[in-house]
This record gives sequence, C-alpha cells and structure tokens, in this order.
Amino acid sequence: MLRAARPSDSPAVSSLLSRTLAAGPAGADWNSERLNALIRGLLSRWGLRAAFWVASRLGRPTPRVFVEEVNGTIGGAIVWTPGREAAWIAVLGIDPDQDGSGIRDRLIERCWEETRRTGLSTLIVPGSVLSEAPDLRSEMTTVGFGLIGVSQWWRFELAPTPDGLANEARVRPYRGSDAAALVPFARQARGPRLEAVHPVRRSGLEVSPTVARALGSSTKALVHDGPAGPDAFVRATFSRATESAHLHIVLDPAVCERSGGIVLGAALAWCWSQGAKRVVTETFDPLGAPAAQLRRTGFVEAERWDLWARAVDGPT
Repeated sequence: MLRAARPSDSPAVSSLLSRTLAAGPAGADWNSERLNALIRGLLSRWGLRAAFWVASRLGRPTPRVFVEEVNGTIGGAIVWTPGREAAWIAVLGIDPDQDGSGIRDRLIERCWEETRRTGLSTLIVPGSVLSEAPDLRSEMTTVGFGLIGVSQWWRFELAPTPDGLANEARVRPYRGSDAAALVPFARQARGPRLEAVHPVRRSGLEVSPTVARALGSSTKALVHDGPAGPDAFVRATFSRATESAHLHIVLDPAVCERSGGIVLGAALAWCWSQGAKRVVTETFDPLGAPAAQLRRTGFVEAERWDLWARAVDGPT
C-alpha cells in the first residue's frame, strides 16, 4: 500500500533513509558510522519533523515523505521536496529485500502525481536515485523524462598544511548585499535547462548558523572582491560527523582563474583549521568555471549523475 508517511513510521523510515544518506557521494569516504549516529539521533528525538524543521529554518517549503507498506512493514520511502517552480526527489530508500519489486518506480510516480497536484511545473530526479535501477533509468524517456544536465561530485584530500591564502586582502566574509552580483554567475554555471526549471535563489548562498550547529556542523562564507564587485564566492560547511567539508562555489567566469583560486584556497585553509580530512563539492556544468577551477586546484571527479526532469505540460 502506497501512502503518505505517518509519525509511527519514523523508525522504519529513518533506518531506510539514513542508510542511503550515509553512503554519501562516491569516493567521499564519509564516516558512515558517525553520520548514521547523527541522523538517527535527530530522527529519534524529533522523528520525521527533524528534516521538516531544518527545511523551514532554511526558508524552504516543507518536504513530504511517501512510503510503500508491504505486509505490515515499510518496504520503501521517498522524500519529495517542492521548490518555487519545480520539485525534487531528494532521497529514496528501498529495503534490500524489496529491491526489484517495482517499489522504486511506484514511489517516483507518486511524487510525479504530487508535483501535478500542487501546480508545480516539473519533477527533477537525480540519477543517484536510480543508481541501483539501470532498467528504470533506461526507461526514463519512455515515461516522459528528459535529460537536463549532470551533477558532478568532486573530492579533495587536505594535506597537513594546505596552501591557503586566508589573509589575502580582497577575501572577506560574505554579506547579504553580495547576492545581487553573485546570483547571475551561479545561474550561468547551472546551465539554461536546469536553471529554467530550478532557478538559483539568493537563499541558496546562505546557511543558518543555528541549523549548522544543530547538525553538528560549522560554516563560513568567503567572497573575493574584484574591481567591479564580488567575483568569487565559496561557502564551506564542515561536518564533524563525516570529518568532511562541503563547498558551494560561485565564480565570475571572466576572471575566475585568479580570484577563484584565491577564495578557494582561503576556504580550504578554513576547512583544514576545523579538522576536515577531505572536501567535496558539486558542479552542474563539466565545462563551466567552477569545474575548471576545481581541476586547477587539484580536485578529482568522484562521481557524475544525470539529472532527469519531467514537465507537467509536455516534453522537457
């Protein structure tokens, strides 16, 4: 039986989803034991409301969780996250004993129905959701999905004493007023097809320190000032549970080689100071400025996923 999750489903849902979340990006080597402990601690304390609380604190719509019940147990769970124009499938977990039974495609279809019902334009499905279902992935186009881009995950191993330019005069903390200059660069890096259905917003540059602390993390955002204003941005978020840091990078493609290298070096130095052993980040354009800067800095590509989308009003 496919239905919306109930509070009593929290233990089963947290078990399925924490296993998926703890896997992390391929090659990231996240400390799954510590991450699982963090996820289970949050969910055991607040149940499914933990994820909803984090989303609300980030100023984002509340996600919904759908489950399929098989003989009285939860065989699969999926998190559907609405945005302003499009919805995402954030994470999907399937009981290994039920994999291959059709639960995965039924849960995705339920999210599609929810997307239509709420009046959103598009449902986006990361290829990571389909990673263990090659047959389903090959059939995406037959059910109305089209490719809109790729998601690349990059990895960097921190040396004992990384070369960071944290004291560079033009690197400073991010201010809210910087968003007007930075958002256009972020949109360009995302690519027109993905931007059309899931546009960059100012809120994407910001993380609540309260949320970061609740998740056992610390965060710092740095900006490089060019002659005409901010031309490079990096937000670094370090998680003690994973012993890793995540970067959100925005660069002006016209000047990224110098300014991007400076602010990225400063961010890596901060990550090292927090105790991070490795750094991961995501880009959406293999030929874009952020990907090029990551290669120059020594990041290696750890994983690449297709991004699929299905439009409510016709082909994507």
